[in-house]
Amino acid sequence: GPGTAYGLERPRATVTLVGVAEQRLTLQIGDDAPVGASTYVLPPDGQTRPSRSALGSLVPDSPAQWRSGEVTGLSRAQIKEVIVRERLLDAVDGQPTTTVALSKDDLGWWVTNSEGVKRRAEQRQATALIDALLFVRADDYAPPPLSTPAPILITLKSDGETEDLKLWPGEAPEDLWRVEGPHQGGPVMVRPDDLGLLLDRAHHHWLSAEIMPVHGITLERITVSLAGTQLTADRTSDGWSDPRAQGFLGALDVAEARRDPPAPTPEQPPWGSIVLSEGGTREETVTFHQLLEDG
Repeated sequence: GPGTAYGLERPRATVTLVGVAEQRLTLQIGDDAPVGASTYVLPPDGQTRPSRSALGSLVPDSPAQWRSGEVTGLSRAQIKEVIVRERLLDAVDGQPTTTVALSKDDLGWWVTNSEGVKRRAEQRQATALIDALLFVRADDYAPPPLSTPAPILITLKSDGETEDLKLWPGEAPEDLWRVEGPHQGGPVMVRPDDLGLLLDRAHHHWLSAEIMPVHGITLERITVSLAGTQLTADRTSDGWSDPRAQGFLGALDVAEARRDPPAPTPEQPPWGSIVLSEGGTREETVTFHQLLEDG
């Protein structure tokens, strides 16, 4: 019959276009033409025609190919807090325990331990975890049902939105993970990539080794008060108003902070400080106390 030679006896797809006044145009899409960038279509008048472009490559093999594979609708810039809770095997009551709690403010990323102590987090590690969640993609939209509670729960927070994700890791490293969250509207299977390794990190791996971050592009003033040294330097078109400022900034770049275990409580008043000011919008201060026995 009509369309037999053009793949229209069993069209690969039927597309209905609806106009503003509810006008409808239905096209049946068949095979691609052997020459030229066109596809055979069958409009309502029953006359087979070639399209002006290759529509065949735009038609998915299944409706699932039209779906977004992302598991969260938030972007990296929006996410201000990541809370990971896990159902640990040795938990007495079976309730999930917070294993990673990251939060972001104007001074950067912070990680809070189980005692509620907040310390500076390594920004690259925090963004790596966020990227791992942003870049995983659904591999299967119809996973088998599960009756067991999710071993991992992740909460993502922005200024005005919260998303809760449930994760069921695979048994082997190469296995797909099951993820359930509001963005997909149901469970999907994803390839975890580095997500498993990041979630399995000990608390101290999230801590930053920086004493304080030096943002070279936005930094405009440094104020130093250390023993007999007093310095206030402003950025100028030629560098710093006091050339000693570059030496202090270089020292901050190479000096490492040991945040685990926490430092002992200071026994004496601070004997010095360094203040970094960024354009009048952000200011951070580090104070120095007594010298410890191990230096």
